[in-house]
Amino acid sequence: MLGAEIDDGSIVHLLATPVPRSAVVLTKFAVAAGLTMVFAAVPELLAGLIASGSVSKLAIGVFVGALVGSVLYNAVFVLFSVLSTRAIGFGLLYLLVWEGLLGNLVSGARELSIGQYSLGVADSIAHDSDLGAHLTLTTAVVAGLIVLVAALTIAARRLGSFSLKGDAA
Repeated sequence: MLGAEIDDGSIVHLLATPVPRSAVVLTKFAVAAGLTMVFAAVPELLAGLIASGSVSKLAIGVFVGALVGSVLYNAVFVLFSVLSTRAIGFGLLYLLVWEGLLGNLVSGARELSIGQYSLGVADSIAHDSDLGAHLTLTTAVVAGLIVLVAALTIAARRLGSFSLKGDAA
């Protein structure tokens, strides 16, 4: 989200404007989360509606869980994009290693998994053991809020620490 701008130098124009860094981070996050909701959560809803043949608790649960996942994953990816110009690589490693490998094999890692937060929310609506949720709604919501606030706060502070330096005379 911001990694490409940092990498190609166009971040200089953004930093030269009198816009609060938190507004930049929140705007980038809101646009990315909104697009992810449209292109990931809505298809989940449509698939649930097609699979069940009507509006069901499972279809709604999976949709709401996908909305939660869209928001949380984008918050973490905004953070990655501010911390490194290689945010895509870090994001893929996070998904493959943490969410894919450790989140499924190590039970303690599930409490730090955005995928499990999403499944916890979905299961609280659908009440379907096939979802494989290992967290309660309370745990999923509280941990998800901590991840959301921490990621966006750290990203805004990190972007705020960037400075423009002129050439030596």
